[in-house]
Amino acid sequence: GSALTSAAVGGASKVAPALAGTAAGKYAAQKAGLSGAVGTGMALQGSDVGSETYQRMMSLPDELWSQNADYKTLAEKVGPDAAKHQISEAASRDAGYQAALATLATTALVPGGKSIEKALAGGKAIPYKAMPGAVAGESFQEGSEEGLGRVAGNLAVQSIDPNQKIGEGVGMAAGQGAAAGGLMSGGINTSRALMDSAA
Repeated sequence: GSALTSAAVGGASKVAPALAGTAAGKYAAQKAGLSGAVGTGMALQGSDVGSETYQRMMSLPDELWSQNADYKTLAEKVGPDAAKHQISEAASRDAGYQAALATLATTALVPGGKSIEKALAGGKAIPYKAMPGAVAGESFQEGSEEGLGRVAGNLAVQSIDPNQKIGEGVGMAAGQGAAAGGLMSGGINTSRALMDSAA
């Protein structure tokens, strides 16, 4: 609804720096072509989701950790802090891997989902008449990517906190990603078209 749309657009300012960082990383890989740009995006998204998931898990209260059988067994061997770190690190690594695969899948399957990668990898500029479709595709791709990344993080947290809902925050993350992705796609592709026309 309108409330979600407003929140998504407002939240885009929080997501945009991360996506801009992803774009910068993709630009650095442009000489490797489109596959390099996509691969860089996968790595950066996986790292972002993994880092956030680790922080979320480490911030869970001791009461929740003490109810986990794996944690209690490991804590007896290495101590409570080290046990939290090891479990959180392993779970966040898995979440990051799942997020990277989600990036690959959405980039490959969503029509227009590679418009930013193509532009930054040196591909031909998208015709102006095709830009609305490219913007829509990139918006949907980024929204799906961010939403699925949140799901992966929630699943990891749920391994310690059984009350963690898988869908919590997914809609907001997807909305923010879609808003920021659409803005980035329009800006980058327009700039590329202007550069090509001036060449």
